[in-house]
Amino acid sequence: MTESILLKLTQSLCIIILALLSLMLPFGVGALTCTQEASSYRVRGDQVWFSSRHPDSNQIVKGVDTATFRDISPYSGEGPCAGRINNYARDKDHVIYRGSILAGADPDTFVFMDGIYTKDRSAVYSGATRLTNRVEEFRRLPIGVWATDGKHYFYKVTKFEGEGFEEVPNGYEYARTSTKVYNGGKALIADAASFEVIQIVGGMTKDKHRVYYYDVPIAGADPVTITKIAGSLFKDKRAVYSEGREIVGLDPATARTFPLDGRYTVDDSAVYLNYKKIDRDPATFQVLDRHPAYTKDKHAVYYESVVIEFSDSATFVPTSNSSGYDKNYRFREHRIECKINPAAKGPALTC
Repeated sequence: MTESILLKLTQSLCIIILALLSLMLPFGVGALTCTQEASSYRVRGDQVWFSSRHPDSNQIVKGVDTATFRDISPYSGEGPCAGRINNYARDKDHVIYRGSILAGADPDTFVFMDGIYTKDRSAVYSGATRLTNRVEEFRRLPIGVWATDGKHYFYKVTKFEGEGFEEVPNGYEYARTSTKVYNGGKALIADAASFEVIQIVGGMTKDKHRVYYYDVPIAGADPVTITKIAGSLFKDKRAVYSEGREIVGLDPATARTFPLDGRYTVDDSAVYLNYKKIDRDPATFQVLDRHPAYTKDKHAVYYESVVIEFSDSATFVPTSNSSGYDKNYRFREHRIECKINPAAKGPALTC
């Protein structure tokens, strides 16, 4: 076999292996290539260009010396595509952040404190924002990404207003001062003194004036009587709320839900699917254990919102989220698959 034939066979084998590897990787990721850089600098002749996909930009970095220009971005990420976020650079006179000169920053003493905060001999920064001149006093707090310079408190680029900074109990990234409540770096409209977290998973908070769902006031909700029913379902003396929205008509005194499928709620007079009343018997309505695609009441069995014709509510048993049986039939979703009882009505074949 000639050398040229061996070379062609080897090349063909490599192509096949690369194709197979690409099929094994997540969609959009090449077998031996990294994803495109999120941000980067490029020297082109006597110009420096900054480009980014978040948001998309392609700009000339003005006022820099190309002879001394270099990237100083820290390591970012893991694996073959690590270090692809290149936001920081410098020349002999400047620090550059995302394509713009960081005003006042000294390139010779500029260092990274962590992934959020940087400093030089005279100031502390977060991104393009100069936070404080109290460099020696600046430190990260053990909660979240908050920091202090001994006089003020910060969350990334946000400087908190007011005195008496503290973390809100059980609040994850909620904090407050004497005058403001913050979720991360966002100042809220809430009353600082009375603000509290009801349930962090689900975004329920309150103060003496309002109840909030992910920091948005819930119209009409009473902060004094608000209590949890289950999951993201709450009630007060007047109404029931699911994910911050009132279920109009549902009675808070008798409201209940189902652990396996919180889409359904029931009171003594009606059944609701999400926010809509549906035609079910509330006294006998059930979400069937382990397979909540199936529900039933005394009248029928239901697959999602579809009535399963010829089903027997008293004997129906789900075997998965898409199959079940009763004394007469085996079902696939809402359709009869076959007869268990040959004498049962209908044209289906006997199992």
